[in-house]
Amino acid sequence: MKRTRKQKRPRTHWWTNRQWFDSKHQLTRSASNRLLGGVLGGIAQYFKWNATAVRVIYLILTALTDFIPGIVIYVVLYVTMPPDPEQQDLWSFFNQAS
Repeated sequence: MKRTRKQKRPRTHWWTNRQWFDSKHQLTRSASNRLLGGVLGGIAQYFKWNATAVRVIYLILTALTDFIPGIVIYVVLYVTMPPDPEQQDLWSFFNQAS
């Protein structure tokens, strides 16, 4: 009797899984779920987490690192993350007016 080999299924990785990764789904600052700049709300929306939990974890980590690194990271994320394209914030409104 001849044994047949099992065909190997192609490997799938979490970064190629289409359900998790959507090309239209990008990390942006939240326009609807924001307290300061929408950075933590945008991170929570991207990973589909609770925004309050992300904020509490951020505050705890910032307090444990003497506040300066957490504030610097927040400012860097605010500058580098694009705003939510679906809603305009006040800054982009003034930029378009001029």
